[in-house]
Amino acid sequence: MTKSAFLAAAASAAAVISLNLSTPAQAEWMEAKSPHFIVYGDMSEQDLRNRTERLERFDSLMRSLLKVQDTLPVSVFVLPAIGDVQKIAHNNRIGGFYNADAQLAYMFVPESLDVNDYGVSAEAVAQHEYTHHMLLTNLDLYVPGWASEGLADFFMTAKLNDDGSITVGAPDNARAYEMVDMGRWTVKDLLTSDSRKVGGDEEIQKYSRGWAMIDYLWMSGKRPGQYVKFIDLLNKTGDALAAGREAFGDLDKLNTEINAWLTHRSLPLSRISAAQLHTPSQITFRRLTAGEAAILPFRMRSLVGVDDKTAPPLADEARPVAAKYPNDTFVQRSLAEMEYDAKHYDAADAAADRALAADPKNLMAMAYKGRVAAQRARTSHSAADWQAARSWFLKANAVDTNHPLPFELYYDSFVAQGQVPPADAVTGLDRAMVLMPQDPSLRARAAVELIRSGDLKGARTVLAPAAFNPDGSEDNPERKLIDQIDKGETAQALLAYVDKEKFLLLFNDFTGEEVAKEQAKNKGKDGKGKDRN
Repeated sequence: MTKSAFLAAAASAAAVISLNLSTPAQAEWMEAKSPHFIVYGDMSEQDLRNRTERLERFDSLMRSLLKVQDTLPVSVFVLPAIGDVQKIAHNNRIGGFYNADAQLAYMFVPESLDVNDYGVSAEAVAQHEYTHHMLLTNLDLYVPGWASEGLADFFMTAKLNDDGSITVGAPDNARAYEMVDMGRWTVKDLLTSDSRKVGGDEEIQKYSRGWAMIDYLWMSGKRPGQYVKFIDLLNKTGDALAAGREAFGDLDKLNTEINAWLTHRSLPLSRISAAQLHTPSQITFRRLTAGEAAILPFRMRSLVGVDDKTAPPLADEARPVAAKYPNDTFVQRSLAEMEYDAKHYDAADAAADRALAADPKNLMAMAYKGRVAAQRARTSHSAADWQAARSWFLKANAVDTNHPLPFELYYDSFVAQGQVPPADAVTGLDRAMVLMPQDPSLRARAAVELIRSGDLKGARTVLAPAAFNPDGSEDNPERKLIDQIDKGETAQALLAYVDKEKFLLLFNDFTGEEVAKEQAKNKGKDGKGKDRN
């Protein structure tokens, strides 16, 4: 989606909202597939149908307002309780989470939440996370962290009505204390929050005050077009404070207006009718095979991420389970991933072979065959071995030309070999960006190629969503590269910086882990910085 199209859609969305103001028993694991989701849940088919249909309705709302492009479906894992989500994420402060890479875009959400205990429903958690997905699917528009979180909370409170309509604009009661009673961020604080260090206790202000500013700009009708103007200026100049002053005028005055807005006893709502929405109805269901259901708990842990300490035990736990289903493609492809992460390359190769014996066109099994071959090529330094690895990525691409992973792995193989990626690899990387623009590491790679071509402005635009990700650290490598761009460095100087900092090797499937460890060790030696997550 182009920047101009997105801005026009955002303006249209704000206009639509402003002009419509108004006041069982557990089954086995099942899978539901719809145009925009693949939902996994340990629940009845009817419950899974209802959940998937409501997700599609919310998706329709977002697409009708923001005109966001279609991308690959999001996998949604519905776990029984919030504790299960927090356990798998190793984070007891979250209700759900979203992530995307070239392999998969996915969400983990709880099946239910007690609103009285948590302030939000499980459906609201899913809507918050999916809003992030929708905002990240545009290719060339940077939305600052406070706006991203503010919009996610704005749409989080959307109510799906029985008549098919959706009501938006309900207050963000879950953040009421932070919004009103804490040391509140000013508008200036919000605008500068992506370019300064923010303390851990302050991060919540991106959500609470971000929602307050979004709600006022979108719903009050007092400042039509100003949000769109601000986003446009920000993307042109990169200077949030200057863009804010030009778009909003006196920032102290805007701050006073927002504070007054929050004192209203009731805030305006907008109802989007069922006729304005276009919700797909085609949903298919199936019960997971015995093997799929058995391996899924291990697969989910692998998906969320492992390290040197957790990968080997996970593979050890999963191996006896996988041994019971030697002819199940999904089981063996999952085991190949876990063995690979544990650096058991021979075992990973064998598991991928079993997956391909059951399904010769399994893309992920081909990807892991190629990954193992690439690791062996790194040891042998043989051009023939590198070519053998790439042959698997090319085969995987032939199976599905609309999957970003083979493109990424093919590109990374040249970087890991110490070569400048050739034109076809760069073209493939560009295609991967179109297919999975939510992946920040793809943006990092693409930014370097744009610098190589001399398009420094384009590189900054592509890199900004990753650099200013509100969930990332303030000293992330993407932001440091943007700092170099903003200093006015030449393309040649920027490429020298990229090489010195091993930027492409850090964002590389085959070398990234090693480089991250090396950099973390070096930071530890000089007492600066902190480990990259």
